Amino acid sequence: MQIMIECEYCGSLYDFSENHTCPNCAAIPDKKKVAAAKAAAKAEAKKSPEIAVKLDYTPEKPPSSMFMTVIVKLIPLWIFLIIVLTYVPEMAENSVAKKAAENLQVIDEITYADHAMNEEFLYDDKITLEIDDAFYAESEVVEALLPDGMKLLVVHIKGSIDEDKYDGYDYNDYARVNPYITNGVICREKLGYSALNSIPEIYGTTTFTLTNFYSFSSERDGYWCFIADENDTDISLCIGDYTVKDYALTLEEVHRIDITAAKEES
Repeated sequence: MQIMIECEYCGSLYDFSENHTCPNCAAIPDKKKVAAAKAAAKAEAKKSPEIAVKLDYTPEKPPSSMFMTVIVKLIPLWIFLIIVLTYVPEMAENSVAKKAAENLQVIDEITYADHAMNEEFLYDDKITLEIDDAFYAESEVVEALLPDGMKLLVVHIKGSIDEDKYDGYDYNDYARVNPYITNGVICREKLGYSALNSIPEIYGTTTFTLTNFYSFSSERDGYWCFIADENDTDISLCIGDYTVKDYALTLEEVHRIDITAAKEES
């Protein structure tokens, strides 16, 4: 926008927006004359549509400004996500705990089904089991692994499954079953595979498990091993018989076999 000023000293006409003093004589124009010239220039600009459009032009926001605008608008979403990630795991854990509490089984008295060695009994209404041998394994290898005053009790068990009841066989259900021995005061669970890797002649390839009937054959036999006190004379082998509902185990009864470990094998 041109702001034309007439020099009051030499009479030269010049554009004040480009030169703030007279380019001919270097005279400084009067402030009132400059103000009047600016007002006249603005009035003239409003009469021209092209100049009016330029005066009303709003420059585009730079990319950085647009990015910050997006970030600011997304702040409520970030806050919501933080709240969700903070409290949802806790809510899920509380839900699982509540479900577990609903399925918690309180037993006033355990129901035992007593059996003798060499006596067949039905487990889970599908598998026929029999404990036909029990002995203490004695060797330098075993003694080096066991605590003082303890022995390794080895139990031989065999079983077969009714092939007509395969449809009711669930690997996961039987994987939860862990037999144990008791002297009436202390219970000790069956030892796992890795605990006896040093004694493959006893345990390595002849482990008995309830989970192998469906995958391998309808008849199985093998050994279970337990740590027992050398002073124990009365030992019972116990196998819990469960039903599964909503991922919760319900103990129906415990099969209890009186074990007479009369032999010692090296």
